[in-house]
Amino acid sequence: MEGSRDVYAVGDIAAIDANKAGIAGSQAKIAAANIRSWLAGDAERVSYTPAPPVIILPLGPEGGSGQLPGGEIAGTELISRIKGQDMMTGRYAEMLNIPG
Repeated sequence: MEGSRDVYAVGDIAAIDANKAGIAGSQAKIAAANIRSWLAGDAERVSYTPAPPVIILPLGPEGGSGQLPGGEIAGTELISRIKGQDMMTGRYAEMLNIPG
């Protein structure tokens, strides 16, 4: 609820940022830090600051385009390196401690 000090939300329900999966991970880190502070009796809280718009659109393993913060257009080579080769599955396997 808006205006409540110790209510935490991430993802779509937070309604503070664009509806993108990567945003929820960033929000979750802030929420977790604030919950740890609250449990420890610390009054200090960290606020989430929305990031500038970014879009990465892979088209197959070697194609795609995107827009970086500040409006710069990202070309095929960069997009392929970031996301096109494995759709970031390695990153998620590491986060979930799944053997490669």
